[in-house]
Amino acid sequence: MTIELVDDDDILSCKRYRRKKSQRRKNYSDNELLEFIRNFEIEEGRPPIAEYFNNSPKYPNFNTYIKRFGSWNKALQMSGSNINRFVGLTNEELLEFLRKFEREEGILPTTDYFNNNPKYPNFQTYIKRFGSWQNALKLVGLDTDSMVRKGIIETNDQKARLAEIFVLDHFTENVTDLSGENRKSFADGICPGNQIYDVKSSALYIDYWQFNLSNSRRDDIEWFYLLGFNEDYSELQYAWRIPLLNFKDKYSIKIGISNDYAYNIENMKEYEITEKFKNIDFHFLK
Repeated sequence: MTIELVDDDDILSCKRYRRKKSQRRKNYSDNELLEFIRNFEIEEGRPPIAEYFNNSPKYPNFNTYIKRFGSWNKALQMSGSNINRFVGLTNEELLEFLRKFEREEGILPTTDYFNNNPKYPNFQTYIKRFGSWQNALKLVGLDTDSMVRKGIIETNDQKARLAEIFVLDHFTENVTDLSGENRKSFADGICPGNQIYDVKSSALYIDYWQFNLSNSRRDDIEWFYLLGFNEDYSELQYAWRIPLLNFKDKYSIKIGISNDYAYNIENMKEYEITEKFKNIDFHFLK
């Protein structure tokens, strides 16, 4: 008979494994079991699912919850888990929570407010049900485009999108809108001829507009549209269309009313397309 020697480390590993297994078989009280669920939400920042309580030695096996409480969902309900009260909502009920948030809070709903908030369904539920968070907002008229077209220009995102919409409405055909669905897109669109463009906007600062170009993947951009608005974004005052090559080494430019600025209204005339944009009725937003 051959005797196989076992390394001391292997023995210790086996003991630790048996200790973990035995910890999972501990005879927890009902309250202790429910406390594991509550602690999971606090530590992980998300509601638990049965899988986490099946494969981790940190938690009792989810079968324990089924035997003790009748079902996993019943255990979630008794623990006060954020996820359970919104299980089974219809599409319309989910959308009504978005309308309710806007009515009661007076601001647009964002994923931050719909993330582990016991008052509202989790934003992941909206993504699974409607394809994206923006799609859900669009169905109730609370997406960025809808707000901008209603004349609500308050947030930086709305101000940026206002300028993008001006460019989109200027080119009525064959334009690909890159940033409408993805606000983190490296560029804002592709105009006829497959030229990639980026749109920048600025309010008037006393006597100049400042446009930051550094957050673009600039080697991929062929044109910049720079739109200068008045202080509260209620009027478009100037627009310029500038090829990237002219600003290859620039990260930020000021276009001033005064000739004291390197870039001023007079020497930017060759790039100015203000009149083309003037044909767009600004009050389509109202």
